Amino acid sequence: NFWRAVPAMPRPRSRRPSLRPSLPFAFTAFLALSALSLSIPKLWLGACSAKPARLHHPSRRRLGTRASQVQVRAAALDAAASKAIASASASPAIDSNDWFPVISNVTITGISAAEAFAIYSHLPNHPQWSSLLEEVAVSSDPTVSRWSLRALGLGFSWDSRTTEETPPRLLAWESISGLPNRGLASFEDLPGPELACRTTLELDFQVPRLLRPVFGSDRLSRMASSILSKDLVKFRDVVLKSVSTYGNASRSRPVEVEQPLVNVTRADKMGTMQGVLWKNGSMQFTVSGFGSKQTTQEVLEGVAGGMLQLPPGQTCRGLVDLISGVGCSPYAVGPIVRFLQDHGASIASTAVVGPWPLVKIAQFVTTIARQPQVGFFSNEMEALEWIAAAP
Repeated sequence: NFWRAVPAMPRPRSRRPSLRPSLPFAFTAFLALSALSLSIPKLWLGACSAKPARLHHPSRRRLGTRASQVQVRAAALDAAASKAIASASASPAIDSNDWFPVISNVTITGISAAEAFAIYSHLPNHPQWSSLLEEVAVSSDPTVSRWSLRALGLGFSWDSRTTEETPPRLLAWESISGLPNRGLASFEDLPGPELACRTTLELDFQVPRLLRPVFGSDRLSRMASSILSKDLVKFRDVVLKSVSTYGNASRSRPVEVEQPLVNVTRADKMGTMQGVLWKNGSMQFTVSGFGSKQTTQEVLEGVAGGMLQLPPGQTCRGLVDLISGVGCSPYAVGPIVRFLQDHGASIASTAVVGPWPLVKIAQFVTTIARQPQVGFFSNEMEALEWIAAAP
């Protein structure tokens, strides 16, 4: 009996699903506030530079001394505003030494530092493992690149310049437009009889004065570190897959990772859904926030079109990532069931990972569609290991 083999899911203390924002959404909102706060000093200066309107009171003649007091106060306000404008012009609104750091690392077994550096130094590869980046494009100047970020309908872009590149040990960059940020990636071979390397990534975001109390929160630091750690785990998987496919990477020339056959993302006000299909039949669906009918249907249609391009007889293995999800519309069940009924025969195994309430919904949907070989997990690494071992 297949369902007896499904790992038991731990029951939470409360049956109500958590409605807290997903990590990518919260971190992207934090970046949006940072970008917005950069324009606040300019708006404030413009407001201060405008002279206040004169007071017109119907009984001004009878006010006597009060009118004189109002004029004195207005003059004092003008003087204070002029002083504030001069002070703001003389000093920047953001302290150049006030940065918000995020640091994480990952160990990759069976890979040298040179091989990991070759994958990482090709900047257009970064969206393959980053949960926030949508695209990285290198300009005609190889040291300048355009970075685009999108999560839950919020998008930002900025230009960065490579400040240091020392193959195969170090790669550093710094933004030259948009939200001030910088990064440094280092690679080192680990001692021991087994080949292994460690990749360490350090990111810094310049903190506006308005948001310094928020950036000092330990919770925000843990949230950002969690996102970065998860991305580095994906980077490890990309490197292992690339080296096993193409052999040892060049030790001096960047290596371009194979692009997916289909990569479709749809977002609305409630959430985001992404579907990725590779030429070897691997597919992954990622849900952030609330899954609506429209986003679910459009992503499934895109992946279904890519499955038709696979060679005849090619089987697929799927991973459904609901870790950052908070719910699903009942109207989204129909498109999912139709997708499994039409293309489920080509899917050899599927692992669903996420919180207990969403996993229960996935169990209900797969039961209706009569989809075999589906495993349900609360840990992503266990789900990946189950897919790799599944026949």
